[in-house]
Amino acid sequence: MTDTARIRVHGMVAADFRSMYSLDGRAALVTGASRGIGAAIARTLGQMGADVAVNHLGDSAMAGHVVAELRAQGRRAEAFDVDVARADVDAALACVDRFFAQRR
Repeated sequence: MTDTARIRVHGMVAADFRSMYSLDGRAALVTGASRGIGAAIARTLGQMGADVAVNHLGDSAMAGHVVAELRAQGRRAEAFDVDVARADVDAALACVDRFFAQRR
């Protein structure tokens, strides 16, 4: 059985759901994206077409793996080591925005 066949929500196959909600041309910033739920969200957003800023806190190796996976899917991705609880979030967002703007 394929993953698509296993994942159904009210009769809708997950692949159909993703095509209904395409994120092509969009960019996403995911905090805690180097592992766990954050990494899963980053991967899903990439599968839906978004370019992803992978934010992490001191886990650059794992963040690099997530970035590599996203790039292998044809997405633009970059890792950012920003503590959003302590740093200037506006400055962090501006940095991410500049990164994606340079690559449009």
